[in-house]
Amino acid sequence: SQHDRPLAGGQLAAELDRAAFGQLVLRSMREQTSAEIAFINQRSVVDVGLFPLSGQLTSAKVHRAIPNRTELRVARIKGADLTAIAEAVIDSEAAYFAGIERDGDAILVNGREINADQRYRVVTTAVVARGGDGIIEADAAEFRQVGEGEGVADEALTDRVVRWVDAERGASPYDPEEPLNLHRRVLWYGGLTLDAGMTY
Repeated sequence: SQHDRPLAGGQLAAELDRAAFGQLVLRSMREQTSAEIAFINQRSVVDVGLFPLSGQLTSAKVHRAIPNRTELRVARIKGADLTAIAEAVIDSEAAYFAGIERDGDAILVNGREINADQRYRVVTTAVVARGGDGIIEADAAEFRQVGEGEGVADEALTDRVVRWVDAERGASPYDPEEPLNLHRRVLWYGGLTLDAGMTY
């Protein structure tokens, strides 16, 4: 009964099929890690007769839909290297992803063209970061544990999603069509330009 308690932010404004629930998972990953881009393998969301979900999300429903105890991994990837990774994710039939899209020959990050010199924060699961389901190569980027070096314990994706829905996203009904507000978190970009001249 404790696991089947309603989550405070779990009222659904519309039915969620498996893919739409996957987008909820990705939204929680991006907000909790301040990442612009998120992707997971579709197999991490399991259809066990739950979908479509409607009404109120409970912790039990989230645990049933994401039964594997995988953790998150984050990386800061330079734009020059991001394009190939993003293309691999978009082209993969095994991935759910958010924050990237193809626009003709270009890859956009949240509607913007990739800046080759900018670093983008990307989040995925430990399984995918290791090359799981062939979505990306195992050494495609230097992914690390969330909170590494900050004394923060690793935490399973399922528990993170439950906490986000229950305590962090707010109490308004969850609408899958509502765009993610990127201004709710700071997206860092650092650059340095030096101009030097010499006069004789």
